[in-house]
Amino acid sequence: MRRLAHSLTQLVVREAGASVVRVDALGRSARSTVGSTRQPFIGASTSRRRPKNVPKCATLLDRSMAGKWAADRRNLVTSYGLGWELAETEWSSDRGNKPRLVGERPGKRVANFWFQWGVYALYRGQSLYRVGISRRLGERLRDHANGPHKGKWNRFHWFGFREVGSDKDRKGFLHPIPGPKDSPVRLTRALHDIEALLERVSPPPGAGRIAYFGGLAEEWKQMPATKVVAFRTKVKARTR
Repeated sequence: MRRLAHSLTQLVVREAGASVVRVDALGRSARSTVGSTRQPFIGASTSRRRPKNVPKCATLLDRSMAGKWAADRRNLVTSYGLGWELAETEWSSDRGNKPRLVGERPGKRVANFWFQWGVYALYRGQSLYRVGISRRLGERLRDHANGPHKGKWNRFHWFGFREVGSDKDRKGFLHPIPGPKDSPVRLTRALHDIEALLERVSPPPGAGRIAYFGGLAEEWKQMPATKVVAFRTKVKARTR
């Protein structure tokens, strides 16, 4: 999963071209920039050895899952948000510093994606400014809002790899479930995820119908900061 995440981010970089400033690695900052001779690395292993008990017909992704061949394999993207506004977060310059990245779906489902693991894309209006990957999307986005990139972007997309659990915390929020370091992924589903992600990050003018994700990927709408405050007030009132 980690290697595939790096590969996916590099595809986004090359698709977006000069609009991207630089790419982040998982939890670390890469020094690669557009025009540099050093490109973000592709995560696939160069080893030609096939793990034991894996059929010869297995793809590279399947081979990386030695011991999990019979396990259920899934797609990459399980949740995502499009066109979220920086000004509506609880950690923008005039709203304090709450460690929350809150989205909502029908059925009164409200989730905090602060610790989601995935890919993000930052925009200045409709123009792509930067892409990256992180194990803590909320923390990374907040860093970009207050660091050297402050004032240079105002919207963002995010695509999460961890599934959202069904148990709420004491504050009333659902959370992405921490997964294993290496997770089995079905190749055909991953390919659909890559196509769908690329089209949403940098829509091509010749695109036809919107590409679909390879599995059950849920789109979450941003819950504005004022609405999050009202939601928390109701939860507190019920728990008293």
